[in-house]
Amino acid sequence: MSSLLAYAGLFTVANSAWELSRKVRRKHEEQISAEIIALARSLRSAHAEGWISTRDYDHWYRRLLDAQADGSRKPLRRCRVHLAIVSDEHRDRRAGAKTG
Repeated sequence: MSSLLAYAGLFTVANSAWELSRKVRRKHEEQISAEIIALARSLRSAHAEGWISTRDYDHWYRRLLDAQADGSRKPLRRCRVHLAIVSDEHRDRRAGAKTG
């Protein structure tokens, strides 16, 4: 009887650990998807405003799709940094045009 209870306890622990890892993985995938959607919108806006070329837009959009397929955050960080640099450059140009 005690060995049966021990087996049942081990089974419960393994099942709980598997369920927790599945929930964590799903949450991670949801966060990446939300971040990809936000970055895709920012890319579209930057392209529509003329801040980036069509070639750059295609490059970074492909990187977002690769990140979604891989589940990796590294390309997302790079895209976010690139958009921040482009935004800063555009803001600096506009500020220079107003004062100059």
